[in-house]
Amino acid sequence: RRRPPRRVRAHTPRSATIHRSVHASHGETMAPATTFAQSARNEISLFAALVIVFGVVAARDQEQELYELVSRLFWRTASARPPVLIIAILVGWAGVVRCAELAGLRLSRCIGEGVSPPKVICRAALGLLDIVLLCRLAPFVAREVFGTEHFGRWCLLADLVAYACCGFYLVAPPSGVFLSPEHAYDAERCAAHVRYDHAAVLQTACSRASLFKTLVESLCAPFAPVTFWHVIVADYATSMAKAMGDMHVTTCVAWRGFASPVSTMDVDVHGVFWEETRGACVTSELNAYALALPFWCRLFQCLAVLRRTGEAKNFWNACKYATAFPLVYAGY
Repeated sequence: RRRPPRRVRAHTPRSATIHRSVHASHGETMAPATTFAQSARNEISLFAALVIVFGVVAARDQEQELYELVSRLFWRTASARPPVLIIAILVGWAGVVRCAELAGLRLSRCIGEGVSPPKVICRAALGLLDIVLLCRLAPFVAREVFGTEHFGRWCLLADLVAYACCGFYLVAPPSGVFLSPEHAYDAERCAAHVRYDHAAVLQTACSRASLFKTLVESLCAPFAPVTFWHVIVADYATSMAKAMGDMHVTTCVAWRGFASPVSTMDVDVHGVFWEETRGACVTSELNAYALALPFWCRLFQCLAVLRRTGEAKNFWNACKYATAFPLVYAGY
């Protein structure tokens, strides 16, 4: 008697299972929720609306020139520069990833899985730019339209909100900081989020987790592994040394400004507020430590590689980063 043929169970790839689980967890069908063009169009529309608001504020403020107002919004004070610099770095990194794709290079082989596509990185940068611009314009609109007082304090408060948004986006869930399971932000799941155009915070979960872990390990350079990705992150940090000093000055000014009585200074003028409150913040030793921290991490990365490989080039590379400390010391 002939046996009936066995039924062969089709093998379902893990990536397809992840795609279905991603949509099942959001109560969605397999059809894309939105297209990337629609999401980008919404963020660009918000950016255009903020630019129009900025134009209206500039037209109402007859006492200052346009260049003066733009400088106060983006780079005049220490609290304004770091978030804008972070956005510029994201755009630059998107360019690096795009150039690698055009050259046929696979960055995942040297820096690990989870490298976000350039369009996803640019979308995240545009979202952060909208948030930062909104925080910058809020005090100006409140003063011009509603006539609010204590303009300097409101500007500083809005800058702190922009700082908090940039920091929260780095560790936003799903991430290990919020105790999310590892499979919630692995590379394949993020690739599924990219394929179906989900929220940018979901598409970049894997790369954000990798960046945060690398930042923490770079601070422990003598005792942590040093890979090519660690070197890239630390080199980017050395380029942000001035931003580290600005972050310290902002924290110091916030502490001194909000702790002091309002009546002791003219806080309706933004420049006067900064001049009156920063005091010894700029010349503080803590500011020098903040400037030197990225070079310190990079120095010990070079020494760690030198101890492991014994190559002379790592010694000379360490000497290069050590030259930053005499400059910082001479400045303070």
